[in-house]
Amino acid sequence: MNCSVESYRNFDNELCVDLVDNNCGLPHCFWLSAHLSEYRNFRTARTYAYQAKYYFAYFTSKKIDIVNRVESGKLFSKNELEQYMNHCLYKANRLVDSSKTVVEVSQFSSKTLDNLIYATRATKAKVSTSTTKLRIKAFIKFVTFLYDQIHAGFKVPNAVDIRYKDIKDRVKRYLDKLVTTNEVVKDECEQAIPTDIYFRLNEITKPYSPDNPWSQRTRLRNHLIIQIFNETGIRIGALCKLKISNLMTDNSPRVKITRTPNDPSDPRAQPAAQKTKRHSSAISKELMQSLLHYIETDRAKHDASKNHDFVFVADKGVTAGQPISIQGVQYMFEKISESLKFKIHPHLTRHKFQEIFEDAAIKRGLSAKQIEDLRKYACGWSENSKMASVYNEYKIATEAMEVSRQAQNAILGGMEELS
Repeated sequence: MNCSVESYRNFDNELCVDLVDNNCGLPHCFWLSAHLSEYRNFRTARTYAYQAKYYFAYFTSKKIDIVNRVESGKLFSKNELEQYMNHCLYKANRLVDSSKTVVEVSQFSSKTLDNLIYATRATKAKVSTSTTKLRIKAFIKFVTFLYDQIHAGFKVPNAVDIRYKDIKDRVKRYLDKLVTTNEVVKDECEQAIPTDIYFRLNEITKPYSPDNPWSQRTRLRNHLIIQIFNETGIRIGALCKLKISNLMTDNSPRVKITRTPNDPSDPRAQPAAQKTKRHSSAISKELMQSLLHYIETDRAKHDASKNHDFVFVADKGVTAGQPISIQGVQYMFEKISESLKFKIHPHLTRHKFQEIFEDAAIKRGLSAKQIEDLRKYACGWSENSKMASVYNEYKIATEAMEVSRQAQNAILGGMEELS
């Protein structure tokens, strides 16, 4: 199957994505095109487009037409479905190198062959559980879309309806059985960024630090990016889409974190997006002054910066003066990681922000409920969000350890009294 995932602008100038047949330049499946158009977030649509490439390639290799199966009501047998879901556990197959020498099987003993087969099964590279789930969920979402669109409003034969419900149930049971397995076990009592590394990060990213790893022309911009992550805990997408008009310069300096999907003013091939709710994040007066200084100096040097309102811009090449890309921010973190001898990325600063936020709230004497409510607002989470427990894992773990120690001391004290 010779297909690729391509992005394009529709008649409303919205960035869209589709799976395109490279032989003719047309969409591989118009039903899929309609399905992908339902995802208003470009990055989400692109993710599902790549998953579509995966499951279409698999079923094409099995000579199974997905659309035809749903349209006919035949759908998929138990064996076909289970084979696909098991296939989702592993990395995409690589082409076999036909130039390698072919070895006669007869030279191996039965025991040797058994060992080789077992070793091959044990070492076959598996993908993460989240990837497996995404592959399966993407496929069943498309099947559900087809079933609803093709059979909605019509009296579906009972046998077809039973087959469809059986498929949904089988997929659910299979997903429920998948257990996340991590070879590297994370210690919840470890900080997202150790204190010494965090202080070192803030020290060497100062523009005039002799250990600063960045070029002179990017030091101010990169320092400000680090400081915004430190002071607000926002996501990388929110930072890349931050505009000058989002800077509130009154007596309470802050930045407005907005959600503007398909922003027509964003010239980037892959526009930045804000995942959480709209909210405001407070920043220090010093940071606000530095941001305004950057806008009036380094940013203003690029003619292309006059054509848009985004705060941070690329500094060199054909994109100089255009809004900085997510890849650009990730690259600057790669450089700082080399200097720190510690792998750091933008989202890690979001976790560190939660630790600092918790300490500051406790010092103010706030209750656990007040802290959680403030945290949800500061991060743009919904009222029902459970993300607080994820991002505050370190504080929860250390508090649990302290309670355990107190309980152990009480037990030991009681034993001493009994003796």
